[in-house]
Amino acid sequence: MVDQPLINAAYYDLLIAQFLTFKERITASNLAHKPSVPAIFDAYFFDKLSQLNEDKGAKQFMQAVSDDVFIVNSDINLVDIDTIETYEAVLNSIRSC
Repeated sequence: MVDQPLINAAYYDLLIAQFLTFKERITASNLAHKPSVPAIFDAYFFDKLSQLNEDKGAKQFMQAVSDDVFIVNSDINLVDIDTIETYEAVLNSIRSC
């Protein structure tokens, strides 16, 4: 969550509400029509998730089990800051607002 600083508390509340309402095993964000983080996983997947060791592992995992994923659509900015270049671009966009 630290690497997605533009996501606000209201969006997390929406994810939680959708997870509790639709009872899917995974509730995920929509990024380019694919499941993405942040996401909420049911305990059913915890063993498999604990075996992931890549930063992108959760996204690939969600695509593999797509029948168990409910995707939340929102206009929230899901930018994921993993590099200094992305950080600088986000910082510049905030400063220009």
